[in-house]
Amino acid sequence: MGQSERFTASCHFVRVLLQQAESKGISSQMLLDSAGLTPELVEGAQARLTTEKLAKIVQLMWSNLNDETMGFYPSPTKLGTFQMMGQLSINSPSLYKALKRATRFYSLVTDDYSFRLVRKGDECTFIYTPKDNEADKEHLIIEFTLIVWHRFASWLVGKHIPLSSTSFSYPSPAHVDEYKFMYPSPHKFNQDQNSFSFSSQYLNLPIIQNEESLHAFINRSPVDIFLKPRNDESFSTRIRLYIEPLVFDGFPDFDTVAEKLCMANQTLRRKLKAEGTSYQQIKDLVRRDIAIYHLTQQSLSISEISCLVGFTEPGAFIRAFKNWTGVTPGDYRKES
Repeated sequence: MGQSERFTASCHFVRVLLQQAESKGISSQMLLDSAGLTPELVEGAQARLTTEKLAKIVQLMWSNLNDETMGFYPSPTKLGTFQMMGQLSINSPSLYKALKRATRFYSLVTDDYSFRLVRKGDECTFIYTPKDNEADKEHLIIEFTLIVWHRFASWLVGKHIPLSSTSFSYPSPAHVDEYKFMYPSPHKFNQDQNSFSFSSQYLNLPIIQNEESLHAFINRSPVDIFLKPRNDESFSTRIRLYIEPLVFDGFPDFDTVAEKLCMANQTLRRKLKAEGTSYQQIKDLVRRDIAIYHLTQQSLSISEISCLVGFTEPGAFIRAFKNWTGVTPGDYRKES
């Protein structure tokens, strides 16, 4: 089971994309069929799908519209634009130079949106400004753009860049829980800009990528972008990666996890609280995502999946799964 199959995302993003597809004359049913999804599966407020399937929908939107902004803005950003920007960036001596070149590049190819890099003392802020906020009423392009550029900057230097804060020009959305994964930092809503901030020290790091690695990065987009970076050093990710292989034998207790990370229990609890999570939440997310993966594979019975993710009886698993996703495991399997 690959990393992209272990993580899931809210179906909110798919619902927005399907609505956008229909507005552009693209069959939403065609997109669902191509991704192996059904309308019933994506309709629930708590419905989830693997990041691999979300990426498939995005790729289909890109190719059908020949537009990396998926038709949300008046002028298309044609396929290959991001790759061309990447080729300019990888030949830069530092992250600062790479991001400055990237923002300059986009100022030459589109008037629909712009980027700015603002360095002020010990902090740097990357700002995304769409010309018309009404063109992206559900804020999907803003959400995707911020995560793409943070992941891209981290990829350029081969090191996860911790965010100090992320700002949004709109109110907190109903799916705000997704933001803990997308932008692991304090979130500020109803701000005058859409941006993410990080320590200026990362701007001095050298670019370690080349043409070959850029080609691989583009070919895997947006699958890898929707995943937790492999070099993410947050405590929640470190714990998740530690306990995932242990789910079949039973999760270790919190004392064992703290010892593994060479930390006192209370210190680790404070660290997780600062990241907006807890050990119980991390365990539940691992169980949920592994269960969703196996329900889509059809190879194990619901009872077997229940045991696999640590439940002693199927009834408890069914109740937990419905609480996580809004549907029972049986209904989820039928709809997928």
